[in-house]
Amino acid sequence: MRQLPRLAEQVSVGQELKVFFMGDLHLGAPDTDYKLIANHIKTVEDDPDARLVFMGDAGEFIDFRDPRFKPDVASKMPRRYKDAHLSLDGGVVQEAIDHACELFERVARQGKVWAWLDGNHEEKVVTKHSFSPGQMMCKELNILSRYVGYGGYVPIHLVRHQAKKVGYTLKLDLHHGWSAGRRDGGTLNAAHTELANTDADVIARGHSHKRGTWAFDAWRVGHKLPIEWQRFFITTGTYKRGHVDTNVAEPPSTTYELRKGFTPKTTANMGGVWLTVSLTSGHDQKPISMSARL
Repeated sequence: MRQLPRLAEQVSVGQELKVFFMGDLHLGAPDTDYKLIANHIKTVEDDPDARLVFMGDAGEFIDFRDPRFKPDVASKMPRRYKDAHLSLDGGVVQEAIDHACELFERVARQGKVWAWLDGNHEEKVVTKHSFSPGQMMCKELNILSRYVGYGGYVPIHLVRHQAKKVGYTLKLDLHHGWSAGRRDGGTLNAAHTELANTDADVIARGHSHKRGTWAFDAWRVGHKLPIEWQRFFITTGTYKRGHVDTNVAEPPSTTYELRKGFTPKTTANMGGVWLTVSLTSGHDQKPISMSARL
C-alpha cells in the first residue's frame, strides 16, 4: 500500500470540511451519466470547504481492439469517442484521459484533490499498453503528489487555525476495491475485516458500483480516559447506469451489467458519497466529529 505525502488543512473548531468520494466514471461508456458527473464536480468547485477523493476507473478504456468491445453497445458511445476510434492520437484511451483532465482541471487547480486512485480499468491499460493513464492524468492536472495507485493510506493533518498546531490527523484507507457482489451482506462482512486491518478513521472502497455508508462505534485509549471513536466504511458508487435505452424498432444494446444480471442503476442511486469532518473543542473527549451521506 502506498502512503501519500502528508497533507495539511487549516481549519477552525466547528468548521466543516466536506469530502466528496467519487469514482467509477467509466468515461467513454455509452451508459455513463455525463451530466451528473459535471454537476457533482461543479458542486465541489463552488464550495470553498469541499475536497475531492477520486477512487479510480476514470475511463472505460475499451476500443475495438479489446476483447471486451461489443459493437452493439459501442454504437451508442458519445460522438467524441466514436471519432477517437479513427484517430491516430491515442484512440479512446487518450480521449478518456483528455476528457477527465477537462472535467477535473478547475478542481485540481484549486488544490482540492486529496487523493487520486487507479481502478481495474486503468490497470488493464497498464497491462495492454505499458503506460499508466492515472499517472498521465495526474501529471496533466499537476497533482502527481496526490497519485496513490490502486490503493494506499492518506493522512490529513487538520491544523487548528488559531493555535497553528495539528488538532487531529484524519487517516484515510483508500483502495479501488475487490468486490462486485450483488448483495450488501458481502460488503458488510468485508467491512468488518477491513476495519481490523488498520486504525484508519475512514475506509473507502470503489469498484462495486454501490453507494453506501456504515458507521462503526469504537473506543480509543487516551492519556487519561477512553475516547469515543467513530469510524466509517464507505462504498463510493458509480456514474455508469448499467443499461442503454433503445427504442422498440432499434436493435437491443446489452451492457456487461445486463449480461451478468446486475440490477440497472436509477439516477437516484448514482454518484458519490459525502463525508463531513470537523474539529471539536475536545471537551467531550472526541477530537473530531464525522458524518456521511449519499
